[in-house]
Amino acid sequence: MPRHGHAIYENRRWRRDAPDARPAAPPDSLPSGQPRAEDAWIAACRAGPVDTAYWNGRLEDDDALMVRLATASGGYAGTPTAADLTPAKRRELAVSLIRALTAGIDWQVSLGQAPNATAGIYFDGLTLRNASGKPMAGIVQELEARIASVLQACGTAQLAGLTDCAGLARQVRRMMTSDPTLSLQPPPDVSYGSPRWVTLWTGMQTLADQGLSPHKVSTDDLLAVGRAAIAVQTRKSPRPAGGATPPGIDIGALLLMAHAAGRIDLRRIAQEAPDSAAGGEAAALAPEDLDRLTSFLKEIMADELRILDAIAGLKPPTGRELAADNLRAAGLDPEHRVDVRSVVIPAAFGPVRFKIPLPFAFDQQALADVYVSHETLDLSEDAGDPALSAPVSPEVSRARTKLGRSLKDEFDAAFDRYKTTAAGHIATLIDASVARYGSDHGIDFEGATITVTRAQRVDSLHLPVVPGPGQALLAQATASTKRTDANGYFVSIDTSAGRHRYFVALADGAEYPLPPERSIEDWAASHGEIVFGTAVHKPDFPGSLFNDLTYPLTTLATGKREEIGAQLKASLPGTLERSRAALYGGSEVETIRGIERGLIPFYSTYSAIKDGRTEDIAWSLALDVLIFVPALGEGLSLGMRAGEALMAGLSRAVSETAGEGLLQAIKLGVAESGRFAPALMRQAGKTLGAVAHSAVIDPRDLLKLLRGGALLGNKGLRAVARSLKTSRPELAQALIEAARKMSAGGARYRPLPAGMLRRYRISDPGLIDTLSKAARSDDGTIMLGAKRYAEVEGNYLALTADHAASTQERPVWRIAGAGLPGTRQGGVRLVWDAELGRWQEAKNVPQLKGGGSTSASASTSASGSASATPAGTQLTRVKVADDAVAALDRDVPADAPNHRGDYDNWDNSEIYEYSYTGRLANTETVELAVEVLEEANDITQYAWWESEFDDFFDMEVVGLETSAYAEIDPRYADPETVKHLKITMTDRIRTFLTDLYARSETFRALVNRARSEGYIAKDDKWTIQIQPPDALSGGLCEFAEEHGAEYDDRIVRIPDLQAPPHGLQDQMLADGYTFEPYLSPATIIHELIHVLTRRSDPAVDLWKDEASHLVHGFPERGVVEYLTQRVLKESGIQAPRRLTYLSFTSEGQADLARVITPEKIAALQRYVDMQDDYLLKRFPQHDPNPATPWNPSAGNERWLTADSVGSGSESGSDSESGSGSESGSGSGSPEPMET
Repeated sequence: MPRHGHAIYENRRWRRDAPDARPAAPPDSLPSGQPRAEDAWIAACRAGPVDTAYWNGRLEDDDALMVRLATASGGYAGTPTAADLTPAKRRELAVSLIRALTAGIDWQVSLGQAPNATAGIYFDGLTLRNASGKPMAGIVQELEARIASVLQACGTAQLAGLTDCAGLARQVRRMMTSDPTLSLQPPPDVSYGSPRWVTLWTGMQTLADQGLSPHKVSTDDLLAVGRAAIAVQTRKSPRPAGGATPPGIDIGALLLMAHAAGRIDLRRIAQEAPDSAAGGEAAALAPEDLDRLTSFLKEIMADELRILDAIAGLKPPTGRELAADNLRAAGLDPEHRVDVRSVVIPAAFGPVRFKIPLPFAFDQQALADVYVSHETLDLSEDAGDPALSAPVSPEVSRARTKLGRSLKDEFDAAFDRYKTTAAGHIATLIDASVARYGSDHGIDFEGATITVTRAQRVDSLHLPVVPGPGQALLAQATASTKRTDANGYFVSIDTSAGRHRYFVALADGAEYPLPPERSIEDWAASHGEIVFGTAVHKPDFPGSLFNDLTYPLTTLATGKREEIGAQLKASLPGTLERSRAALYGGSEVETIRGIERGLIPFYSTYSAIKDGRTEDIAWSLALDVLIFVPALGEGLSLGMRAGEALMAGLSRAVSETAGEGLLQAIKLGVAESGRFAPALMRQAGKTLGAVAHSAVIDPRDLLKLLRGGALLGNKGLRAVARSLKTSRPELAQALIEAARKMSAGGARYRPLPAGMLRRYRISDPGLIDTLSKAARSDDGTIMLGAKRYAEVEGNYLALTADHAASTQERPVWRIAGAGLPGTRQGGVRLVWDAELGRWQEAKNVPQLKGGGSTSASASTSASGSASATPAGTQLTRVKVADDAVAALDRDVPADAPNHRGDYDNWDNSEIYEYSYTGRLANTETVELAVEVLEEANDITQYAWWESEFDDFFDMEVVGLETSAYAEIDPRYADPETVKHLKITMTDRIRTFLTDLYARSETFRALVNRARSEGYIAKDDKWTIQIQPPDALSGGLCEFAEEHGAEYDDRIVRIPDLQAPPHGLQDQMLADGYTFEPYLSPATIIHELIHVLTRRSDPAVDLWKDEASHLVHGFPERGVVEYLTQRVLKESGIQAPRRLTYLSFTSEGQADLARVITPEKIAALQRYVDMQDDYLLKRFPQHDPNPATPWNPSAGNERWLTADSVGSGSESGSDSESGSGSESGSGSGSPEPMET
């Protein structure tokens, strides 16, 4: 076990400025006494050959070296083993060794700009300069050469017993800069300073923040993680109360790229920025800096903007669109459904209509689809349809006459025009792609030859033919050939420095580099799904059958870059001709949009940007524009050209980011990175045992701080993992495991708030020197006398124990001198993460009242159903072993009628990306419930929920004077009576929620976590609006305004507790194939859980049109409804169990009976049973005894037998005839409202 470390050397035994004092040769054995770090290095080098593989690796991965260094540190009792060394400890040992070997070297000077030199690469402490746009392999080689020359000049090679310093220079390069991308070996195939470079940096930061090594995955994996992380970060989150809308551009990333390119100087901006002060007008970027930033943004996005603007005009005609236009001109609805089960046959006595039995899904078709399939439209055949036979004006009559002409001829003429225009657009797109690819990979096009090739797959099946008469005819008769065009182009760029080849996919512009040793034909054959959309395998036929696959190539253009445009314009129309038939279409079943995306380069990426679907862009390698997507999307939706949208986004981002906040973020980011940059030249007397990971150079903080210190929390990290689980399942699982280790809802590591370090860090040089040499305890603190200190991000802070928030296993600390956490200008709580070897902000701590942990008394619960937690005791959920959890999962039965398609759902601060896997644990309800319940682990019953309830919630009754209650009871005409009744109604809700907290451990856990995460807060109160019913009839009620939670305004609308069940308009599908109304207590709990979890209901837009969509499966209940049912059961409230998040009107119930059998509903019920069983076993109740029955709506008998005057009027339900969301929720929309 580690013990307190001690100094392994107090003073250097030689000086670099005294050459004669250096040892002539390395010693053959370690000297007696306390060994030095250099001696441990020398011994490790002598233990085995120092080969190329050793230098290419990471020092942390060398077990023998790490053990010797750990032994030399004196920080362990006895001899440590490799298993004793955590990743954080290995990192600290490796960095300490490099420090010791390079002590005395001022790297900022040694690698800085050489005097009178303007072109060479140099390091300015933040990024490399004069390297922007160049391939990283070349700049890394140049950087290592400079480092090696410095080491050689300082005698490090002689000290370490090396013939040269090339290998050591590589190790120094991998550890010493604030740019983590320079630590990768081999260097990535990325252009320095490009958007892809920022994506790579973000991917490394995301993994490292979770204690995962970014050096054990490929560059492609890092880029994938980076894109997914940026996609999550750029999704629009709700505007904080009183706050500004998040800016549409990642300013931090843009500033970093502009600095690397030399367009702006972050150091100068930081020096000139005023110190943060209370009050006064916020400072802003200087006009000249903003101009430089704007110019730089236009320059780096030039190729992407050309692509987007070209795509905007590249939409080909389709038969259905022409049909829809013609029908609208004729005064007809293109989507009007007409009967297609009949056919009209002419007869002497008049036309005869025959019915053709077809499956219900094809009973009717849209009028536009009928028009396309018939090419002409004779409305007289459907004269019985009122919508088609109504009187029309002369203009409409003439338009209807046009319907009798050939739609196909009209389409052909339009397509001929499109071919000519599209050829020019595609030529522009390919040229922009080549330019962008060359920029990203540092290609010099001077003298380069570019070749654009289109591949085809030819699948030939033939029988062997016996020679003889009729041989040729027989061969032709038995042959079958299928030709498939590639969904993209192969591009080759040949330069004097080598060849670059890649395949650019038409659907999304993704680029796939080809290995130099593979031919195009070979690569296309092994990547059939990418190139042709489907993979083809040779069938296992008997030996008499033969199947041949060939891949002929067609060269569309070859020559200099400026020559290929004209060639493409001449050759492309021929390839576009093959899409004519597909674009015309023929039936409702064909997905024209999907065909269209496969035919237009980058169209899906363009559509995703325009629609704001960042998750769809995360995998597009051709358009690394994720950091600019929000601005582009909003502008494109308004009809702007891409360039206009980008500039508008930049202007808004700068104006909406508080000027002073932006400058202070720059100032802090530069200051802290500056502290890290010279970390290798800090005093060599620092002990190895006392070196904290967070004390050394932290290559993630610059970009992190420029982005405002924001990191992915638990939900964000899980969102990244979900987007990776299909393409990179092992990496996704590692991120899921990291999310489980987080504090509830928080980040594994987050920097302290801006300015806090500067305000409270130790500034006394003498004390800093003493602390730097002192040992660090196992709990991360440094003890000097009776005081405790922490080294946080290269700074020293004085600590004071937070006994109220601490446990024996997890000490919690506060910053000495700072205000109490949670107060204005208050500090934060800190905990030591031994696994990461760094301090982090504590987010999951027991809830406190008045500085102490006071629990509720036994009298808290009016119902007496649950006893209060004993004072000073914290209860947590029962932990189920990991192997038991794994054993619970199973396959979803094949007959379960759950929806199995992929979809996205807006979840307030993120997009939930659902991909069906067939496993129970991965279904939406289970997966999201697991996330919530894992985070909501504290089931303690605290006194604050009852005693401080009104500090977190305001309550008001709305519409009582005009409600159904007022129609029935004349007392409601008296203002004084109404005032008294409102107080009674609010008291009922308050009592109900406090009793619910006592009865249900799940509700307690959600409440406790919501307070910890700030979902409910005293300084940002929620308003509970209590709604009386607007209609009463037959023991049911309805409401004019829908219930729901509005996150922007922090308003949650709920029914009165004594309101009858609401279900006059629509009802839920419940167990036993019954339709049940919604109980008011259940609705109240449902809406409060939205507030407490910030989770959404499932998206149900697909099912709103008609019940026939149910043949694709039922949507889930969702996490909020599951938690509602769990709380109802725990508290003893008897309520029907909802099987799906759909509401059914009477018409919808009839539709359901028509298309879904009782057996399917029974299978759905078994599926819901499986989910409930899994979740109950994974999260068992602390008290498994059945709850005492409870009816919180007792006393509402008068409303159950009364009918209001307006009971027959329209209510606020927006449920459609087939189905819809819960009582008009509209939860599938991205508005910040949940129902």
